[in-house]
Amino acid sequence: MRRRDLLVGVGGLTAVVGVAALATRGPPGAGDGADADEDGENEDDRRTGPPFEVRTIDAPGSESGTVSLPEPGRFRLVNFARTRCPTSRATLSALAGARAAVDDADAAFLTITDPTRDPADSDERFAEWWTETDGGWPLGVDDGGVVNDHYGVGGFPTTMLLDGEGTIRWRRSGRLADHVVVEAIEAAVRG
Repeated sequence: MRRRDLLVGVGGLTAVVGVAALATRGPPGAGDGADADEDGENEDDRRTGPPFEVRTIDAPGSESGTVSLPEPGRFRLVNFARTRCPTSRATLSALAGARAAVDDADAAFLTITDPTRDPADSDERFAEWWTETDGGWPLGVDDGGVVNDHYGVGGFPTTMLLDGEGTIRWRRSGRLADHVVVEAIEAAVRG
């Protein structure tokens, strides 16, 4: 009986010491410069917040390159989608209707996929899906899931309207109707 008490006590003490070490020193390797590049910066530190350069792929309405997120002085409707999600597919139809009703000068559209959360894990597969869903605006790939994480995307589809500083002005998860998106964009533009 006493041996069990001793083991529990030693185990608890070890946990407390470990937590204290993490709290004061951080995880192993943190701050030691091991991940720093030649400028002394950690690549992950540069990518934790906006602006993001989202890689876009060659697909209908989308050209291979990058899109800045946010884009200073411009609203951007960002749709986070998954290729095997029927609700994502239905939302793309609503977004196509909204895009047709909104002046391009008012808001740019962007759909983002995340290969870390999506089974379509190649640009070719994303482009095939985009063709099947009749997407007609830039299709971005969030390679490390950093944009998804920054904006707290937990479910798909998630659609949000960002202003030129990257502030979320409107956000919805799940299925959308085109008139709801149009109203959100018009309200943001009116200020």
